[in-house]
Amino acid sequence: MSLFRTGFLAIVTAAASMAAPGYFPLQAGNEWTYRHSASGATFQIRVGVPVLHHGNAYHRVTGYGAMPLILRADEAGHLYLFDEDLDRETLIVSFEPVEQGWLDTALAGCLQGYQPQSRMVPYGATHAYFNDALDVRYRSYSCADTGIERELYVANIGLVRRTVSTIAGPATFDLVHARIGALTYLGEPAASFHVVVDRTVISPSDGPDPRLRVTLRLGLHHAPGQVLQFPSAQRYDIQLRNRNGEIVYRWSDDVMYAQATEERIVGSEASFVQEIPLHLRGGAPLPPGMYTVEAWLNTPAREFAGVIGIEVRESI
Repeated sequence: MSLFRTGFLAIVTAAASMAAPGYFPLQAGNEWTYRHSASGATFQIRVGVPVLHHGNAYHRVTGYGAMPLILRADEAGHLYLFDEDLDRETLIVSFEPVEQGWLDTALAGCLQGYQPQSRMVPYGATHAYFNDALDVRYRSYSCADTGIERELYVANIGLVRRTVSTIAGPATFDLVHARIGALTYLGEPAASFHVVVDRTVISPSDGPDPRLRVTLRLGLHHAPGQVLQFPSAQRYDIQLRNRNGEIVYRWSDDVMYAQATEERIVGSEASFVQEIPLHLRGGAPLPPGMYTVEAWLNTPAREFAGVIGIEVRESI
């Protein structure tokens, strides 16, 4: 499986091999996750297994509209909705630019007009950039504090941004994760890890035995519920290096843990807080100078690690 942020050429090559670019890839198992940056609210679009109606293959799609939809794409990539009650299909989304006038759709659950623009626009996210996104504008006829205001689509990836109307005003959701066939798109890092200290300067006024509070923060952006494996009951470790790169203190040197493999399920975030004494191995005070605080989770690969600098000042 290719990761988009490290495998951009892979997705471009795959896109070029397709017969025609589609702005909404309809393939069973495809899914897209979107996040509102301010609130953290998310929604997800999923494509189900195909079903046949009148010789055409349709897919049940959830999350794209106000209710589950049964959709197919024609050769040009336009989306048709099959109405099981009326036993017929109607065009629900066209990606053909419209210079004048508006097309009608009830994608958001109420009647709206939409207008694909002829001029492509750039779209940039934290870890992805496209210079040719299709811009689709909406206007409402009967929607009160609901409905879609604007969407951006990228060929062979799908919807990358949607702005919707809310009582509190417009809310924009950006694509943060997608599985499209054998490819995975990451619009943001899968995880973040930060090391934070309560202060970066230690002065003589801190007393003869100063201590430093170290916080390890793990954030899982689109895979909450990840299982972390630890080879022992020890969850993390912290060490100090001097300017020469020598390890002068390690927190685990003075701690004993049961040597049994353990697992911990992490939600969207987790924090670990530990106070460490600022002294050398053996207990002598740290000489004045610059040090780095290195901290990591004690998983086998140490994939979550961080570093921050501190200064120990001498007496005046």
